Amino acid sequence: MSEMKQYLDMPEEKRCECLYRGRNSQCTSFKYSNPEVPEYSVHDINRIGASKKILFDWIDRKIYAIEDIDNPEVLKGAKKAQYDACSLGKPVIDHVAIKEALDKLVFPLHFFDYEGFVSAIPMFDGFGAYEQIPFQYSLHIMQAEGSIEHKEFLITNPKGDLTRPLVERMKQDIDSNGTVIAWYSSYEKQRNEKLAKLHPDFAKFLENINEGMFDLMTIFSENYYVDSAFKGSASIKRVLPVIVPELTYKSLNIHKGDQASERWEKMISSDTPEEEKKQIEKDLLEYCKMDTWAMVKIYEFLKKIV
Repeated sequence: MSEMKQYLDMPEEKRCECLYRGRNSQCTSFKYSNPEVPEYSVHDINRIGASKKILFDWIDRKIYAIEDIDNPEVLKGAKKAQYDACSLGKPVIDHVAIKEALDKLVFPLHFFDYEGFVSAIPMFDGFGAYEQIPFQYSLHIMQAEGSIEHKEFLITNPKGDLTRPLVERMKQDIDSNGTVIAWYSSYEKQRNEKLAKLHPDFAKFLENINEGMFDLMTIFSENYYVDSAFKGSASIKRVLPVIVPELTYKSLNIHKGDQASERWEKMISSDTPEEEKKQIEKDLLEYCKMDTWAMVKIYEFLKKIV
């Protein structure tokens, strides 16, 4: 690493190429190679990697800290909102927009989340290569007076018509009169569209869910609530620890979606011992439940501030 760093420090190399990339595109040695760049820098501004002219100008002038930006007028939309929140040292909140969005929701509220599995080689009828297969869901249902109940479903023994039991349970669990709430709803909508094709007798039910679905992420992706601590992201994994810090995924054995997919494949394998299958089943249910409970707590937080 020392020899590589000396090489990168040579004038003709212009340092590590990652200096000119957004945070998500940087190599794992970036912090070592660029100690002068603060942990929260211009590289963390929302989609700054796509605005090469702006980012390259800052880096060439050695502007790394957001507070050192001397031409904030070049920033628009989410980038400007993030800069403003960082400069003010507090969240930028559009109370009116948040209230208008939440007031449109119809009780009971259904906080809903799928977990999906993909494989290069098709493993189940009706699903092709790299096609998302919904293998479980979690559902927190909130009534108008505030009571909450939890429902869930997990495919533990795939056979026959893989997803039909899941859709049948959904039909029982979801009240068609209420609003279904998801985070990054296009994922859930795409799964529902696929399920509707596989199970045409449930198509109307699934289409109605999609038509009325509310994406809670839009509160953050549309800049109604911007905190510099989100670092330009509207991911629930980035939003949750900032506004509901007491709730965390860290205590769970499964922390993210791709890990859940891998564990489900392990659980349904005939080579996996029964005891391990039971533990994986428990871990999967806890993880998916956390996703929808996180939405409940974020919703409650938003309601309190408007």
